[in-house]
Amino acid sequence: MRHVGPSVDLRLFHEEKVDVEAERSRLERDKVKIEQQLNQLERQLANESFLSKAPEDVVDSAKRRHAELAEQHRKVVESLERLRNGDSRSGNDARPTA
Repeated sequence: MRHVGPSVDLRLFHEEKVDVEAERSRLERDKVKIEQQLNQLERQLANESFLSKAPEDVVDSAKRRHAELAEQHRKVVESLERLRNGDSRSGNDARPTA
């Protein structure tokens, strides 16, 4: 949105065509990468030795990272589902930030 005057707002919308196959391929790659990272963190967080010996901030960081990855995974899966259902608005919110 761009402010034009004290009582007027000008809103421009831009619709971009999405290469569905390229987007699906990117999302599938992202999904695999995120799942690998989640599995690694789950093994680490299930390891009693890690939990008892690692500093609390390291364990907390691993838990936060797991939660972030779980959210990214959810968004990627939702985007893939939308693509399968014919909705090409996959959105940039599904892209991992890391």
